[in-house]
Amino acid sequence: MQKHPGSISGCYEDAVNGFDGNLPALVEAAVLFVKQRKLRASTDPIRTANGRVYLVTLERIQEIEKALASVRGMSRAKVLAGLLHLFLTQFTEP
Repeated sequence: MQKHPGSISGCYEDAVNGFDGNLPALVEAAVLFVKQRKLRASTDPIRTANGRVYLVTLERIQEIEKALASVRGMSRAKVLAGLLHLFLTQFTEP
C-alpha cells in the first residue's frame, strides 16, 4: 500500500473504485485476509493504515457494507480489508 503511487489514500480510492461488485469474492477475500493475518500475527507486527477518501468513495464503501449486512462479522474494516486484498492481489498474482 505504501508503494502505491497515491500512497495509502490513493490505494483505498483505487481499491474501492476498481471493485466490480462481486460480493462473494469480496467476502472470501476478507476471510482470507483475516486468516492470513492470524497466521502471521506472531512474526508480523500490527500496523495501522490511515488514509483519507473522498465522500463519494465513503458512500460507496457504506453501500457495500449495507449489501453485506446479512453476512455475520462483516464490519467496515473487513470490507476495506477485502477490497484492498482484491485490489492488491491483482498485481501480485500471475
